[in-house]
Amino acid sequence: MKYILLLLCLFNCSFLFAQKKICDCQSNPLIEESISCETTVFRNQSKLYYQFNCDSTWLTLENINGHKKIIYSMRDTEFHELWGYTYRLGYYLAKEFKNSLLFRFGCPANGSCGFNLIDKNNGKLLRSFNELIYDHDDSLMDFIVYFSNDTASLSLTLDFIDDNKKMVPPIPLVGKRFDEIKPIHPEYQFTKVSLSGGELKLVYDYGSDEKPMSDSVIVDLRKYK
Repeated sequence: MKYILLLLCLFNCSFLFAQKKICDCQSNPLIEESISCETTVFRNQSKLYYQFNCDSTWLTLENINGHKKIIYSMRDTEFHELWGYTYRLGYYLAKEFKNSLLFRFGCPANGSCGFNLIDKNNGKLLRSFNELIYDHDDSLMDFIVYFSNDTASLSLTLDFIDDNKKMVPPIPLVGKRFDEIKPIHPEYQFTKVSLSGGELKLVYDYGSDEKPMSDSVIVDLRKYK
């Protein structure tokens, strides 16, 4: 009986040790305040979590079979200088889709962010995007919105990630208003995104500082369906 209890204890202790995440730097306790090691569990039971020590941080995606893949890391000199900016520079989960995860990353103090779409089962990079107009503010919207430069002037693209389809609504005024101002990041002109009765409404500002104006783009999503 004693041997059985000893074996059970060894098994449980080994299991707990194997599951323990590395989230510790005694010489710099402030890192713990900057990097969260909480685990996010997705609909397919994949798990996502950051870990860190005094020299690096890394983001792991672990699928239901226990396969682990590091999808982002910051190490050595870069980590020692920039660990406090992990929230902006590293991968930050923006939205979970049916088969993929959207991450924001690489956000400088005064500039646009990048976005990567990752397969949430194997961690492979599927697609990359520049700054988005809409990404995750409302769980009812399972698409992203961004500017497309496929034509001579700016146009809007609604990207339905789960369906692998895109919608490019004809909006004549948008290209003119945004092209004339030519801001560094025209996506920032949008101030509000809402969805009501199957219609997507994107409010944006334009004009000059002396004469500011606002307008909205309305897209009937029922035409897509």
